[in-house]
Amino acid sequence: MPTMNQLVRKGRESKRRTKRTRASNKCPQKQGVCLRVSTRSPKKPNSALRKIAKVRLTNRNEIIAYIPGEGHNLQEHSVVMVRGGRVQDLPGVKYHCIRGVKDPQGIPGRRRGRSKYGTKKPKDYIRIYPKNRIPTVFSVHLPIGFTHQDFQRGWERKEIDFVAEQKAFMRFAYPTVDIYATPWKGFCHQDLGAVGQAHTIAQTIWAISGGA
Repeated sequence: MPTMNQLVRKGRESKRRTKRTRASNKCPQKQGVCLRVSTRSPKKPNSALRKIAKVRLTNRNEIIAYIPGEGHNLQEHSVVMVRGGRVQDLPGVKYHCIRGVKDPQGIPGRRRGRSKYGTKKPKDYIRIYPKNRIPTVFSVHLPIGFTHQDFQRGWERKEIDFVAEQKAFMRFAYPTVDIYATPWKGFCHQDLGAVGQAHTIAQTIWAISGGA
């Protein structure tokens, strides 16, 4: 332990934390060219074949980047965009390839986490309604013999209270009881409970789609 005189003369040096992504030169993303594409096995206890690529950046630094997702089309001389981000079970891999930018293609058919894997928005996700057009989902609550076109005309002429119809449909559609899982002494105990107010719309969509 240093003495007081030694601390007065020299003082204590603050610890310098080295950055893991020094090769990118403080850039959030960096472009590069693939030199080699290969696989590597992760640390214990994990077991797999992780896809990695050796990339030469535009600043002449060579790094090893991880290729996320299932399947890829990268090969030698492919142009990629990399970002910082380590892989927990791959020592020395401190970068990620960005899918959907430059040569790497996005994962087709992915529904969740699409922004992480460069997947475009599916066409069946896009619902564009014309002006004064209501979603067809509310036509389920219409009486027999009353078509959606009749509802559309009534809505345009202000003959139908859209808010009242929507509230009536919500009361008609969503379930009143849901199953909640509660952890207890290492086990998962399931109980019946009332549907919360925040889950009303989600439960309604679930009921309309047939529970799919």
